[in-house]
Amino acid sequence: MPGTIQVEYVGTKRPFVSGKDLILAVIAEIGVGGSTNHALELVGPDAEALSVDEQLAAANLAVEAGSEAGLFPADETTPEYLGGRTSRAWRPERSDPDSDVARRVRIDLDTFGPLVALPHSPGKVASLDDAVALRLARPTSETARTAR
Repeated sequence: MPGTIQVEYVGTKRPFVSGKDLILAVIAEIGVGGSTNHALELVGPDAEALSVDEQLAAANLAVEAGSEAGLFPADETTPEYLGGRTSRAWRPERSDPDSDVARRVRIDLDTFGPLVALPHSPGKVASLDDAVALRLARPTSETARTAR
């Protein structure tokens, strides 16, 4: 069983910030591979208020930090989402507030807007505003041939 790194999102999510931005903020904080051999548990009111699709996007991107899994607590939207998708019995789970975790990370949602990962690593996290200002070189047919 992998250890757990609990990521608590505090503050208020800014407009246009999605689940992808929340996990990119984690990767910016702990680095690519920063949660190797661990599961990321993503908690906090704004994180849990994400749509199930946004939670799934963030959980799937947790592997970019080296995680074995990315998890959100089940809430009242979970049964609705699972309706018709499974016939297996399940019950909502949430970790205990005093549970033993390998590490606790706090991400302040008030401090960032939309984020992107620059080429060629998910660890190269930049704000959308900073990324728009960059001029990224597009390979020409000549550089593409020599790169092979």
